Amino acid sequence: MNYLKKLFHFRAKDLLHLDYLALIPCIALVLFGAYNIFLSTRKDYGTHYLKMQLIFFAVGFFVMILIVAMDQKRAMLLIPVFYGLVMVLLVAVLFTDRRFGTSGWFQVGPVTVQPAELAKLAILMMTAKQVEDCQGKVNSPKNFLKIVGFALLPMILMMLQPEMGLTMVSFFIVLAIFFVMGLKLWVILGGGVLLLGSILAALRTSIIPEHWRHRLFAFLAGSGGSYDTFQLDTARISIGSGQLRGAVNPGYYNWIPVNFSDFIFAVIAENFGFLGALGVLFAFTLVLVRLLVLAKKGENYFSRAIGAGMFGLLLFSVLQNIGMTIGIMPISGITLPFVSYGGSSLVTNFMALGLVLNAGLLRGKTKNVGYVPMPYQRKRHRATLAEQKGAL
Repeated sequence: MNYLKKLFHFRAKDLLHLDYLALIPCIALVLFGAYNIFLSTRKDYGTHYLKMQLIFFAVGFFVMILIVAMDQKRAMLLIPVFYGLVMVLLVAVLFTDRRFGTSGWFQVGPVTVQPAELAKLAILMMTAKQVEDCQGKVNSPKNFLKIVGFALLPMILMMLQPEMGLTMVSFFIVLAIFFVMGLKLWVILGGGVLLLGSILAALRTSIIPEHWRHRLFAFLAGSGGSYDTFQLDTARISIGSGQLRGAVNPGYYNWIPVNFSDFIFAVIAENFGFLGALGVLFAFTLVLVRLLVLAKKGENYFSRAIGAGMFGLLLFSVLQNIGMTIGIMPISGITLPFVSYGGSSLVTNFMALGLVLNAGLLRGKTKNVGYVPMPYQRKRHRATLAEQKGAL
């Protein structure tokens, strides 16, 4: 009981320090997404999916509050435990029945749980912790390999399911953290080339499922190719029919499979037009800007890494999900954060947001452990330190 009192230290006055410019847009996205989930499912399922999404929202919001209330230093001690539990789940899920070509879900009553969603959060937290432990010295070969090792292990297990979408999200989480921490550019570019080479090599093997291979080739071939592009073509028609303020008689999205999850953006664009889609992008932009602020001005390396990692997670997910609905990215199972239907996705995204808000509470309340400049500021920062040393 005494440990819990020390772990949770939130006070009423801390509400004044919450980053509402990050929190409010996320809540708005959830509510707006829930309404569009209802519009796309009410014909066949009534209010079932709406109720489930609101339940997931309530659970995610509650967990977020618990994370915000935690003492950061004590909470960091729990990260290895959480990481270990997720690793166990990733191994166990490999022995479950396959759904949609993958063995990535546990069935808990009427709810399905996807450990890969927890894995992206575990990778974010463990990578940030390792960065804090090495005080941001990611260019040290020892530190670099240690961080990559912790991130790579769950990614391998995710690929064995196989779950390529969330593996890519996890890759960009780590990439964003490394970039903000100042990893040498040639290492980052080398990693990108290695990733691309690995994907091309995997296409020649049976590692990548046939339906993923089909999606990629359909994307490369375009609408005029020999591959079935019905899903993409219908999504484009749905988006285009929305015009400026929404279609008069919306309904094209009813032809898109699982439109309330992966293709929720098409539902939004058809119901609310260009203005509705623009509103969603504006909300995401507000959150991304706040994440950049935290990544630049965080009180310690852990806070900065959390902000950068969440930025990578959100930016890649948004670009990939919206991009695939308009045909500029291959179709994948990546959902639109905070908007698409899905319990595991929504809860883990709120958990990540809780980490961001928790880190934001430290600003102005603790002594900065040492200013860490952004990569483009490093040279100027070293010159300033040299001048200060010379003045002494």
